[in-house]
Amino acid sequence: MKAVWSAAQIQGSRDYQEDFFAVVDSDLVYYRDQEYELEEGIALQGQTLLILADGMGGMGHGDLAAAQIIENFIKYYLAEYQDTQDIGDSMLSGMQSANQILTGLVAENSDYEGMGATLIALLWDEVESKIYWVSVGDSMLYLYPQGAKPRRLNEKHTWSEQSEKLAAQISHLSEKEFTEIKDVLCSAVDGSELEMYDLQTEGIEIGSGDFVLIASDGLETLSLDAIEACVNDSEQSVTPADVDTLVERVSHTVASLIEDVEAAGRPGQDNTTVILLSSYQDVDLNINAEQEAAAQ
Repeated sequence: MKAVWSAAQIQGSRDYQEDFFAVVDSDLVYYRDQEYELEEGIALQGQTLLILADGMGGMGHGDLAAAQIIENFIKYYLAEYQDTQDIGDSMLSGMQSANQILTGLVAENSDYEGMGATLIALLWDEVESKIYWVSVGDSMLYLYPQGAKPRRLNEKHTWSEQSEKLAAQISHLSEKEFTEIKDVLCSAVDGSELEMYDLQTEGIEIGSGDFVLIASDGLETLSLDAIEACVNDSEQSVTPADVDTLVERVSHTVASLIEDVEAAGRPGQDNTTVILLSSYQDVDLNINAEQEAAAQ
């Protein structure tokens, strides 16, 4: 299976952009509207890595945090994977190393206290046709399978969503106090000890034409039903001959979601980033499989 992807973002009504994303596709890194070629020997073979960080802290600090997380996650993920070929260990190395970088920055400059970001890093493996991920925070990771209902894949790390795990910490709060923090992040990459993160190492199989959505919480301006309708409007079975159609469909869906957020005209609209990945059966793989079967 081969993957296609598209990404777009808007600043919304904010004075600054604190969403950062990057895609590592084979030997290229797509980051901040530029392409960078990886050094020989560290390219991903048959894999695509998508990373999103939604910064927090304001005053340029969220911007800095998100950028540092993206850049260092890629650096340490690739280094660990080159040594171990282990996706889970590499995800943890990328996340923990990026977190330690923020620890150092805050220690050097007290003005950076409180800065951080959410993180989603998702790996697509074309041989296994599976996705793997690590996530921290409340950014969105959804699967839209053809002919089935969509489902959220990652945990949402807000106080209300994690209230059972955090019962001891919130037991002393009044109902009013809890209401005030229920949508606040209870975990983020911010230089403090990471006690809560979502790591998927078994992999989830993705079928041809399925869609995987990664987005910052700015997309939550739209209802889940509206997002589903937009994705399903583009969803059709894809054959190898339809690859160009799939590429166009993925790009169109991303653009439509961004347009719908802008059209909603929400006061104080947050930065919004949307990344969409889909897959198709590569005809060359079919041919090779048939040739191997005939040889046996």
